[in-house]
Amino acid sequence: MFDAAFIIAAVAVGLWGLRRARWGAPPSRPLRMGRVVALGITIQIGFHALATAAPSIGTTVVLVLFGWVAFTLWSVWLSRAPTPGRGDARGDDGRGGGPDDGDGDGPGPRGGDEHAIDWDAFEREFWPYVDREPARRD
Repeated sequence: MFDAAFIIAAVAVGLWGLRRARWGAPPSRPLRMGRVVALGITIQIGFHALATAAPSIGTTVVLVLFGWVAFTLWSVWLSRAPTPGRGDARGDDGRGGGPDDGDGDGPGPRGGDEHAIDWDAFEREFWPYVDREPARRD
C-alpha cells in the first residue's frame, strides 16, 4: 500500500515539475557552472542515498528513477536560462540596441558582428536570378 501511494505521489510531483520546468518562469539570469554541477550532483547523490534507505524494492526503484527524472527536469529548466553575455540587447538607455545596434557604422557587414550575413553581397549575387516580371496565369 505504501509503494502504491508513493508511486502516485512521485508521478504527481513529476508532472508538476514537468509543467514548471517546461512552461513555468525560466531562470532570471544565467547560473554559474559551479552551481549547476553542485546541484546536479546533489540531486543524483541525494536520491540514490534515499534509495539505499528505502523500505522496499519498489520504493528504491521509484526513488532512483525519480532522481533521474528530477535531474532531467532541472536540466530542461536550466536550458531556458538566458545565455551569458547576450542579454536582451538593450543599451544603457533601455531603448534597445547598444554599441552596435545595426545602423551600419559598426564592425562587420551592416553593423553586425563578424559572423553576420553580408546582405549587400547576398543581394548583389542573387539579383541575376530574380525574375523581374511576375508569372502570368492564363
